[in-house]
Amino acid sequence: MATEKPTTDEKPEGQTDKKTSDEKPQDFATWMAAQDEQTQKLYEEHTGGLKSALDSERETRRTLEKKLREAASAAEEGSEARAKLEEAATAAETAGAQADFYESAHTAGVADLRLAWVAVQEDDRLRDSSGRADFARLKEKHPSLFADAKKLPAGHAGAGASQDAPKQSINEAIRAAARQ
Repeated sequence: MATEKPTTDEKPEGQTDKKTSDEKPQDFATWMAAQDEQTQKLYEEHTGGLKSALDSERETRRTLEKKLREAASAAEEGSEARAKLEEAATAAETAGAQADFYESAHTAGVADLRLAWVAVQEDDRLRDSSGRADFARLKEKHPSLFADAKKLPAGHAGAGASQDAPKQSINEAIRAAARQ
């Protein structure tokens, strides 16, 4: 004989109702600001190490790029070694710029980071005077790259993309045509 668990309307502490479909989802910063002080402190402790590691990696990359440029300038003018050192320094600089771009683009709400990077590299008008991406211009010229771009509704096979499509399956349509 199975024992039944009593049902109650009480929820365990901290558990909330699921969002209704009318409720607009909030972003992480808004959600985090609404959390209690202890949760915010735990989050800061957790991400603090990650942020310092990221800053350390960036500084290491800049130092390496500087050393490569110094070695290239010390190499003989026009030599193959100098060309390779300059190429390596340029690759390090580009990788750093791309990492910085990805971080800024994510904050700006870009949904397709790689495609946005290519767009900014191809079009000088999408960069400001310091060479950094101008996300306002990027959004103006390529709005589909951003997360808030209008998404097409999900379609279903045989029903088209419209939610108002007939609720008849392809099998029913075939059978109906065969009966005629």
